[in-house]
Amino acid sequence: MSKFVKGSLLSVIALSFGGCIFASDDTSGFCGDGFLDPGETCDDNNNIAGDGCSATCTSEGTVFASPNTWGFVNLAFDGGNLQSTPLTCPGGQFDTAAVISQATDAGGNPIGNCGPSSPAGTCFVDLFNCVDMAGTVNLPGGTYLRWIAITTNNGGTTYAQTPSAYITVDAATDSFGGTIIDNGGFFQVEWNITQGGSPVACSAIAGQDGVGVTSTLVGTTAMVDDIFTCSDGIALTGGIPGGNYEVSIAVVNAQNMSIGTAPTINGTIGELNAITDLNVTIPLN
Repeated sequence: MSKFVKGSLLSVIALSFGGCIFASDDTSGFCGDGFLDPGETCDDNNNIAGDGCSATCTSEGTVFASPNTWGFVNLAFDGGNLQSTPLTCPGGQFDTAAVISQATDAGGNPIGNCGPSSPAGTCFVDLFNCVDMAGTVNLPGGTYLRWIAITTNNGGTTYAQTPSAYITVDAATDSFGGTIIDNGGFFQVEWNITQGGSPVACSAIAGQDGVGVTSTLVGTTAMVDDIFTCSDGIALTGGIPGGNYEVSIAVVNAQNMSIGTAPTINGTIGELNAITDLNVTIPLN
């Protein structure tokens, strides 16, 4: 299951928040301390049975392994082409990768907010050494919002975090991967389509093959092109180096020709995976 999630859902959490189940490689703890210790398959910060994690810190119900990876890059234009240079973890105090999985309901809506008011067992936080660049979490089956935050070892301060995405955890779980762009971020583009001033559904547009987004670095010919499913109505571009951009958004046909183009808008890309919102109305030709 893969859906786009608005940037407003990309929350930063503190490790003291209630409703969260924390797991790490801590070897000095005990059942009920909120950390996954050797011999435990879960630890939900209590010794109460019947809530998904037993009084002896064994999982109640089926759990599945769900692998994750993370990485760091710098982006740059070279002769108009976008180049990516791999980086290492930021180092210093930011030595931890927190894999955060927030349970969702049948409609895909987050249950709680990974905060103090979240119901118990709906927010899982698994801690790994950043330099490992990979880690597998074990969760009850279901659909989750997941993102990865690079933090201090107690989760008190966040360096950056990946965009979130839906992931279904079951026997055939796909891996989740996230990248931190040290010197760039993303445009989050939301669009409406009109004809003669009235809204038009994508399904009613003959010949449409998606919505194209072209981000051109101001004062240059360097650009990044993305194309999205029209009916989604909102999408996150690929990674873009920091700077000021002119953004053209159009409904296109199979030949990538415009069926309708919104007025060009300006937007600024920040750093460390910052997300810049753009909202447009696209009039059909």
